[in-house]
Amino acid sequence: MIKILFMFSDFFLIFIVHLNAHSSLERETETRFITKQISDRVDSSKERLIIQGDMNSLSMLDEPIHNQEGLLEFFRRGKGIKFDNMRRKFLTSDKKSINYDPILNLLLDGKLFDLCWVGCVLSSMEEKKISRHVFFDEGTKDEMWNFLRLGTSISTLSSTLFLPSLDCMKQRCPFSEPTERSPDWSELPEGSILPPIRLDFMFGNRKVVIGMLDDHWSKNGVLTQRNEQTATLSDHFPSILAYYHPFNWIKSFTF
Repeated sequence: MIKILFMFSDFFLIFIVHLNAHSSLERETETRFITKQISDRVDSSKERLIIQGDMNSLSMLDEPIHNQEGLLEFFRRGKGIKFDNMRRKFLTSDKKSINYDPILNLLLDGKLFDLCWVGCVLSSMEEKKISRHVFFDEGTKDEMWNFLRLGTSISTLSSTLFLPSLDCMKQRCPFSEPTERSPDWSELPEGSILPPIRLDFMFGNRKVVIGMLDDHWSKNGVLTQRNEQTATLSDHFPSILAYYHPFNWIKSFTF
């Protein structure tokens, strides 16, 4: 069952979400429900909309890392009830591929942005001295915003210029599971070691991302807090959103 908590502040409208922990197909339904709930707010020029929480889902924006770690093969070759449960949780109905559709629903239909990915794209652009005006110039803005949302290649610009390095994603928000208190992973058959995975996300609407394009743009983004203390607090590592306001004060919060 989907769980949603609403939080209001003078700066953000926040939806805290906990999606189904057992079935990727159920999460497809849940994320479609979320997109309908936010449809009248996501394009707002006034509200900064945040959706955050335990999505229990894998993102296509992390697919290069998943391929590097051999995550699909890990799920497919495992035997026993625990692996059957993980295949149901993370793979498509035919069990042949990772089901990225729950997160894709939020990015595509929900018109949201993965704020970790956004932070890494902006950091990469600053390192390469690429102007943020590509997000506002008539000739480039539409493709750049689509790239920022979905990570898809862009035709009029060289997408390799804007792709964030895997190092950035691994450093800022590499994984939120497993911790020392992750029961699913501790019960795997002996010798089975789960590659670390990111299941917790912070998404924002376009208004949030525009706010990240200020003078502190390379400092904005999501950071997963991994240390000895957080490894024992929960079965997920917490994350923090660094969001520098144009008036030089910071709004940040964790989940």
